[in-house]
Amino acid sequence: MPPSKTIVMGDCNAPPESYSVKKISGVLWDADEKNSLTRSVYPEGCSICLVQRIQYKLDYILVSKDIKICSFEVGGSTGSDHLLISAIIEI
Repeated sequence: MPPSKTIVMGDCNAPPESYSVKKISGVLWDADEKNSLTRSVYPEGCSICLVQRIQYKLDYILVSKDIKICSFEVGGSTGSDHLLISAIIEI
């Protein structure tokens, strides 16, 4: 893993305490300092639904220490069981 000029983001399907996330977090910073929950659960069989509950942090934006994180946000989603995540960074 390069220690500089690196951005890794996506659905890792792994919680923060997992081996893989701990390993990558040893090199990169998580843009989400609050460990926000990002996986949502919808009622089964519902095509247009409101989220029943939000559980687990499985999605990440990780950056090398030379990249400044200005903000991080979790947004809603009706097209996925994962909520949208975004960050404003300064390179």
